[in-house]
Amino acid sequence: MLFGVDGTVDSIVLQSNLADYLKGDEKKFFSPIIVEPQSSYRMELLGREDEIRRNTDSDMSEISYVYFKEGIRIQGLKVSKLYVSVWLFVPAKKR
Repeated sequence: MLFGVDGTVDSIVLQSNLADYLKGDEKKFFSPIIVEPQSSYRMELLGREDEIRRNTDSDMSEISYVYFKEGIRIQGLKVSKLYVSVWLFVPAKKR
């Protein structure tokens, strides 16, 4: 999925069904293990996140790990099962 304003793409969302077409470490981004709080996969691939966002609601729960400098957000959304998506956005300027 593409998101943007005025004809400019500012983020791309990759869904977990893409994992079937990936090889190697890239496949790990869509594993449910990646959204666990102490995930060694996430730490190995990206290091410490800049921000953790949590949203719990009676019908669903969501957790996101945001890496501003890299322009990546890993999101786990649990409705009836867990869906993992990877958001790619314009990274922040170097600190």
